[in-house]
Amino acid sequence: MVQTAEFGAVDRLSRRRPLSGYLMSADSEREDSLVLLVAHPPTLGPALLSRLAALSPSSPSPSPDADTDNRIPFTLSNKHYTAPLLVQLQPLSLPGSSQGPPGMASGGGRPTRKRKDVVIFRDGRELTLAQVFESLHLTAYDLSIDTLDMHGHQDTFHALISSTESRLREIFMKMDNYIKGRYPAELTKELMTDLEQSKYQNCEWRISIYGRSPDEWDKLAEWVINNKLYSHKVRWLIQVPRLYDIYKASGLLNNFQQILENLFRPLYEVTKDPRTHPELHVFLQRVIGIDSVDDESKPERRIYRKFPCPKVWDTKQNPPYSYWLYYIYANMCSLNQWRKARGFNTFVLRPHCGEAGDPDHLASAFMLSHSISHGILLRKVPVLQYLFYLKQIGLAMSPLSNNALFLTYERNPFPEYFKTGLNVSFSTDDPLQFHFTKEPLLEEYSVAAQIYKFSQAELAELARNSVVQSGFEMQIKRHWLGHQWYLPGALGNDINKTNVPNIRLQYRHNTLMEELDMLTQGRKARVVGKERDGPVHMHPITADTVAAKAMAMPNSGSSVRR
Repeated sequence: MVQTAEFGAVDRLSRRRPLSGYLMSADSEREDSLVLLVAHPPTLGPALLSRLAALSPSSPSPSPDADTDNRIPFTLSNKHYTAPLLVQLQPLSLPGSSQGPPGMASGGGRPTRKRKDVVIFRDGRELTLAQVFESLHLTAYDLSIDTLDMHGHQDTFHALISSTESRLREIFMKMDNYIKGRYPAELTKELMTDLEQSKYQNCEWRISIYGRSPDEWDKLAEWVINNKLYSHKVRWLIQVPRLYDIYKASGLLNNFQQILENLFRPLYEVTKDPRTHPELHVFLQRVIGIDSVDDESKPERRIYRKFPCPKVWDTKQNPPYSYWLYYIYANMCSLNQWRKARGFNTFVLRPHCGEAGDPDHLASAFMLSHSISHGILLRKVPVLQYLFYLKQIGLAMSPLSNNALFLTYERNPFPEYFKTGLNVSFSTDDPLQFHFTKEPLLEEYSVAAQIYKFSQAELAELARNSVVQSGFEMQIKRHWLGHQWYLPGALGNDINKTNVPNIRLQYRHNTLMEELDMLTQGRKARVVGKERDGPVHMHPITADTVAAKAMAMPNSGSSVRR
């Protein structure tokens, strides 16, 4: 039963004034008994005027119901937060229903297999995909981002449903499964096809090597080569999760040295003789660097005053971030020297860093990394931020990802970094979880352009920074940026390709050179003072001391060097 009531009039059924669009009537035991407000506004009668006067904060004589009415906006505001909780508890689609979630087509032009493929070996028997879904009480329509809770929500994040996680993850996301990673290979091919149809996007995809066994590199290379997962628009970054403590607890490893051997011994072997790992030799030609990932917010226990060598690190405690990064960097440098002498491509270190956790991570990355991902904690350490600026270490940032995890979008330091002159660019981090369109990178650009009010020249400069930071080959960067893109300032700018005004890049270069020149002049001033007056206390380099000593030097005007 649905009835109507005039706005502001007393509801005879509920004996209360309507507070919102829908009210339960006095006959609330019946589920269909609702009082629905009319859509047409009434005339301003005396009753309505008295109610508006009671709601006014400046009214000298509030009505007896003023306290109740003043709580109306607060009550409605709270309903805004409770309503989504009720919606999230509702299933998006019933298992076995013929209609899938919104936006999911029931048909389509994609070919389907008619024969039943065995996809997994579980509990002593082979299972087809239909049998796996039947055992999990799922249908094909349930395999979506919404029903499996794979997208990042406002308050909570889910992986796969707990009862289905291991099987579905093994079938659709693992490369060394029963079907040798055929399904993830098909998904990757589809993404490569879409990418090649686009005109202005290249990708650097990350893929994991865990260091648990020495044959991981060969399995990965065989998966890429046998499934022909290569494209002129795609390069690969090897992602190394820092999970020593988990492997140690499960008995897979005895010490940290074994992880390093599993990571780098196959690379040394294929560099010495490519015939020992032919697929790996071909795959490494499309690998540009190594990444290091884990939850940086985990506290690090300082159990050693002086760190032992990796062979002696046999405790269950995970090594700190700096320990991981140093030994990856040291082995990679040695490997790069050998590969360069052999005429092979080399690698760079581009870890995740500065998203959360200890600011010491940023100090380690400053000394060892070519560029980093995130770096939002630099806003709390001005000294390190200044060092990153002076060395122009790249920061690939993902404001939309940070907005969901650590830092709201309006508080993200990205626009301040950009104004300061840091080498920042946009990137995507877990786009399946944090983005909503098929173009997650364009989503980053478009949202930033609206929120941060970036101009076209600023967006073009950010796009140029992205190409400069990338690990693509010289000829590809020349195609996108110009033949002399590596020269500083306006000399390296081809405005016909980059759309960045020459005056902007020249301003960036001049400002950087002025800062470097100020530090150089300050160092010379301290050396002269030490020779003239004997040993002096070496103050830390600050803007005040450097500027004062530089101004005391004759002919200390700042000069622009190329």
